[in-house]
Parts: sequence; structure tokens; C-alpha cells
Amino acid sequence: MPRISIVDEKLDYGIYDAEIFWVKQGILSRDAVRESRDEELVLDILLDLILRPMASSGSDYRNAAYSSEKSTASTSSTAVRTRLLTIGQGEVERRFMETLDLMKETLDSVGVPYATWTVSQQNPRGVPRYFHAHFVAIAQLMHDENMAPKSVKELSQALKNFWDKDLSIPGGGNWGSERKSALINAVKGYLQPYFEPVTDQHRVQLQEQALRFESTLRMALTEESLFELKQGFCKLDDPKNFDADSFDKILKISSAMANTRPGAKGVIFIGVADDRADAEAVKRFTGVEHRRLDRFYVTGTQHEIDAMGRSIDEHFRWLVDRIKNSKLETAFANRLAASLIPFRYKDYLLWKMEPEAAGSPVTYDGKFFVRRGPNTDQVSDPTAVIELVRRFPT
Repeated sequence: MPRISIVDEKLDYGIYDAEIFWVKQGILSRDAVRESRDEELVLDILLDLILRPMASSGSDYRNAAYSSEKSTASTSSTAVRTRLLTIGQGEVERRFMETLDLMKETLDSVGVPYATWTVSQQNPRGVPRYFHAHFVAIAQLMHDENMAPKSVKELSQALKNFWDKDLSIPGGGNWGSERKSALINAVKGYLQPYFEPVTDQHRVQLQEQALRFESTLRMALTEESLFELKQGFCKLDDPKNFDADSFDKILKISSAMANTRPGAKGVIFIGVADDRADAEAVKRFTGVEHRRLDRFYVTGTQHEIDAMGRSIDEHFRWLVDRIKNSKLETAFANRLAASLIPFRYKDYLLWKMEPEAAGSPVTYDGKFFVRRGPNTDQVSDPTAVIELVRRFPT
């Protein structure tokens, strides 16, 4: 305990209060930190990163987020838990830390505390909410709009005397959702010229996957044989229990899609249900709300990965190994594994695989399978096998 105790002078133990980020930046006073106002500020920010639409801020709303009692508040523990299951705790932490790191880097570049750099007329009570508004606006630009600052130097200059602009913000009491949302949108409008779209190729590809997702789903209405959906990797009633039989069925379907015709390319989405009953079962067992898209139901897989205790990268590597060591022909298995990609759509973590026809029919467990509409059938009759082979002229 002495190592993490807050002390008011430099000692051989403890945390010197003047060096704490909130105090050093003039966002909170030493006394405020001792009264855990920093925890309240972080909670308010996190709720704004998690909840949609944005909720009000204030003590009643913080209490509702932790209450075990049923509540109709927009920050109720049920609402927070549902969104966390959708987005993923790790993803929320990543967004918060990336934004905080950028804020720190920007302030370090000017060597002036946040309070004096952004506000020429000092109003200590208002500074926490000034910081809150900046933080959430920047987080939305970075993670909702997939942008990054053109340069830290330009961003730091944009923050200089920022709150001298004609922007009103309450200094205490509850902060209503409508006023807060309007202010944060205004802050984003001021800062957006100092940001630009992310050009990192991998992130751009993931963004493109999300943009193509809706149009690809609609294609399923006419291309059933080359399209398949699975609500997740795990059993509906046990989100930490990987459903091996279901995944093996996905691999079998992949081989059948590849046997459709030369040049055929299928698509398999995992994290989307085509049955409302399955979507409701996901909600019943995990609390994750689905998102309706035409006749489909987006459920995501983040809740499963969290339940299994894996990161996205760990699960990705595990799936690749499982595909490569499956009952599929080796060459086809390697190509299928290479097509696997995770991406986010409206905060839901989805996965896509694209089975593609090879120069000859593909087997699963030494057997041929084909698609007839949405069904997968084994080709066992010798004459049918010959006809299948003839589809792929050498």
C-alpha cells in the first residue's frame, strides 16, 4: 500500500500528487484527486465511449452504471454490460488508451499544462469537462471516423486557447446528453481539419470490409449456394465452449462452394445469424443485442472471444492453425486460411472467409461435397463424381 499511496511531497515511497497526470495538467486539483474525482472523470469519459446514444453525465448516472438494481437510466448496468459485450472490453480499453496517449503526446510537445494551454481565462471547475469534451471528440475522430492527426504539432496549435471560442460548457452538476452531444460535435468540427483519413493499408482494408459487408449480405438473396452465415464460433447456450462440429461444417461447406464451378468464389460470415431465434438466443444467454440488417441479424463474436479468454490475434492464429490442420486438402486449406479476416461493423466483431474454386474439385475428409441452394450434399454416386470432375477441365 505505501507504494501506491498518494503523498504531498517527494518521498522514497508513494506517488507524488504533483506528478499525477490530472494534477500536472491542471485538470484536477490535488484535493480533487484525493477525493477520487479522477475516477469519476474517467468513468464519465468511458460511458461516452461505450454508450450510444450518448448519455448524461453526473453522480446519478455513474451510480446507475454500477447498480445491481434494474434501472431505466441510459447508463444502467444492463445497458453498459450489453454494449461492452458488443464492443469488447479490450477494444474499449484500446480506444481509451490510444486517445490518452495522443493527448499526452500533444501536451508534452508544447510543455505547457492542458489547463493553461487551452484556457486563457482560468475556471478550475470547468477544466475537467473541457478535457472530457476534447477527449471524446478526438476519440470519435480516431475510432469512429478512422482518422489520425496530420501532425502532433498542428493538433497542439489547434488546442491553444481553444476554450476562448464561443463554446459554452457547464462547470458542475449533471451534464445533459443533448447539450453534451452538441458541444462534442462542435469540438469535432473545429478539430477535424487537423485530422486526415488513416492510410495504413491494413486498417484501410478492414474499413473496406465493413463498407462491403452490407452489399455482400444483400447478394446472398440471389447467390445462396455461394453464401453462408454462422452466428458465432461457440455453442449458443455456452459462449465459452467452441463448437467444433459447427466449425467443421463450415469447412465442409467451403469445399462444397469451391466445387460449384471454375472461378466460383463463396463468402462465409461468422457473427451473423439468418434466424431471429438464434439472435434472440444470443441475447438470452449473453446479453448481446443484435442489429437487424434486412432479414439478417448481426450478433458479433467479441463476447465469445472474451469468454474464451483470448485476444483477437490469438483467436485468429488458433483458427488459421485449425483450418490448415483440418480434413480439407492441404493446398485448399492453406488458401482458405489465408482468406480469413476479422473486421468490425458498427462495433460488432465479424469474420469472413472466401472459399475459391481451384483447378479441380476439392475434398473434405476424402469426400466430395456440393452446394444445392443453401444445402450441402455429399457426392457419392460414381456417375455424379465423374460429372463433378468434368466441370473442371484440366
